[in-house]
Amino acid sequence: MPKDFFPDSFINIRDWTQNIIDNATAQLAGVEGWDAARIAAFVARVQQIRDAAQAVLDAQATVSAATGTLQHLIADQLPEVRQDIGNMKKSRGWNDGKGDVLDVNTPSASTDPANLKPRLTVTEQKGRNEIMVKKNGADSVNVYVRKKGEAGFRLHASKRVRFPLDDDTPSADGKAEEREYQVIAVIGDEEVGQPSDIVSAVWRP
Repeated sequence: MPKDFFPDSFINIRDWTQNIIDNATAQLAGVEGWDAARIAAFVARVQQIRDAAQAVLDAQATVSAATGTLQHLIADQLPEVRQDIGNMKKSRGWNDGKGDVLDVNTPSASTDPANLKPRLTVTEQKGRNEIMVKKNGADSVNVYVRKKGEAGFRLHASKRVRFPLDDDTPSADGKAEEREYQVIAVIGDEEVGQPSDIVSAVWRP
């Protein structure tokens, strides 16, 4: 199928719409059936798309700047934070229970595979569900999904190490769909331990 004239990327959408806004009035002058009111209505519709694309670009720039700040702070401050935590663990009165609450205990090198149970959260976003997993000592996890009401899960991602992970698969009819997610720990190439609790989330177009 030939490529449509409408651009794919946000920046190209912004530039394409801006070009129409800048030139439509002059180019449509004298075209039969296109009086000033009709041209103005057309340009107004294009402007709405332009403004929405620009809002996305502005948000992306904000995220990019914030990510850079975070990366800088991690590089600058995390070594000191690690040192502080190391000092805590050597202090009188410290115990593993406190470490569990603060989530600063180092996973045991002798993790019992039979007792591994990853922790799963899913956040609904427009057009996708964002999957976050705490592996709790596993090498990786297999991520499963099913439409609510279905009997069996299907594999969404195999041996996933890094998160977040998006489920942006559209529903068969393009409408909102409630889905259930579950993850299972993997050591080496084998699934081990207990499946996570099942988490539900609605995929929305």
